Amino acid sequence: MALEIFPVVLSEGKFMYVKPLNRSSWVVHCLSAPHPNDQVLSAMEKFRTRPQVVHSTSWRFRDSGLVLTYLVVLSKLAELPEGFEARLAPKAQLARGTALQPPATIEVEAVLTHALRHLAWLSQDDSAVRKELPVGWAKALRPFRPGPFSQIPQGAQDVR
Repeated sequence: MALEIFPVVLSEGKFMYVKPLNRSSWVVHCLSAPHPNDQVLSAMEKFRTRPQVVHSTSWRFRDSGLVLTYLVVLSKLAELPEGFEARLAPKAQLARGTALQPPATIEVEAVLTHALRHLAWLSQDDSAVRKELPVGWAKALRPFRPGPFSQIPQGAQDVR
């Protein structure tokens, strides 16, 4: 199993993600212990800034193994670790499969878009995540709100 880590920072209203040079995303081997979340936190120590939110957003089968994807929210990025670069996070089309099968291919841009959509949902639904999001993130996440929810005005009440 592998861990795919997307450190993300908001810069001038746009999401930037950090990845190793010459790679599409940051992937590390997942050990059997400790918990994968703790392994992500340990890997993030090289960034020398405290993550605000660490959340697993998806998994997929790739190269004969499972890849567990984590989105890591950073309030700032003082400097990039050696061998890493920051890139603009694109808003890509999500990969779609069938009702019984996953998509034949899943591009990294779709995984990152899915992760930001997941965070947009959590920012509305999870008070712990909402509390830890840095200033400006809620507004920047609006375009990533999942489809049906993007049609509901912010602050709309449940009418059950």
